[in-house]
Amino acid sequence: MALEMEDESKDPTFAPGFPSAEQRLSSLKPYAHLAWEECKAPVGDGSGSAQLRWEVFNTWMLLLSLHHVEAERERCERWKCEAWNNEAQAMRHLFMRNYHLRALQAILRWLRWSHRWAPSQAERKEEFSAYTAGYERTRRAQQLRRLPSPVQACSIVHPDGPLQNSEQFQPADLEDERQLLADLWTCLRQGELSKGLKLCAESGQAWRTALLQGMMPFAKADNVSYDIAEAAGPDEETEEMLGLMKEEHTDWTEFGQPKHYSHGNPWRKLWK
Repeated sequence: MALEMEDESKDPTFAPGFPSAEQRLSSLKPYAHLAWEECKAPVGDGSGSAQLRWEVFNTWMLLLSLHHVEAERERCERWKCEAWNNEAQAMRHLFMRNYHLRALQAILRWLRWSHRWAPSQAERKEEFSAYTAGYERTRRAQQLRRLPSPVQACSIVHPDGPLQNSEQFQPADLEDERQLLADLWTCLRQGELSKGLKLCAESGQAWRTALLQGMMPFAKADNVSYDIAEAAGPDEETEEMLGLMKEEHTDWTEFGQPKHYSHGNPWRKLWK
C-alpha cells in the first residue's frame, strides 16, 4: 500500500523554538477548568445565562481538543513509519504524520462531544426505550392469515421490506423501525459506536450490527498499538475529560484502541 503523506516539517508544531503541544495544552487547561466551574455555577449569580456559559466552555473544549491530539502524537513513544500491512495501520500512521488529519479528527471528536452534552441534550434519557424491531407482529399477522411462513417464503420480511412494502407491515413494527433508526443515528452522530452496535443487536436487527461492523478496517493488535507516555501537567480532571472525549466520542477512523471493535473486517473491500 502506498500513499503520499504530508511532511512533518509543514506542521507548525515542529517549528524551531515553537512551544511543544504539551506545553500549549497545559497553558489552556486552567482557562477551560475555570469555564467549566462557571458553567456548573447556579444561574443568576451574575455570570451570564446557562447557554452563554456553555458556549464559552464549549469553545475552550474545542481549543483543548485541537491541542490534545497534538499532545497525543507527542506522547507516542518509539514510533517510526513502517510499511503498511492493513488499512487500520495505514490510518494510524496518517494520524501520526499528517497535521491536518489530526486537526480534522480533533474537530470531529469535539462535535460529537458537544452534541451529546449540550444543554439541549441535557434531558435526553441515557437508555433507549425497549422495543423490538424484528417485524414480529407482521410475521404473526401473516401466519394468522395462513400465508406462507415468513421465515421460509415471505418476500416482504427482509431488511428493505419496510421501504418497499410498507403497506403490508403492522404500524407498530414500522414505528419500532423508525425509532431504532432515530436512536441509531443519535449513537453514530455522537460517536458512540459500541452503544449503536449493541442497540441493533438487542432490538432484533443483528444483521444491521453486522453491516456496521463490516465498515471497520482490519487491524492486528500487534501493529496498531503505540506506547503512550503519561500525560503531563497537574490538571488531572481536565486531562480525564479529554480522555473521555476520545474514548466515548470516537469512530472507526481512530484505531488507537482496536480492542473495542475486535480486529475489524479483513474483507472490507468486498463490503464496500
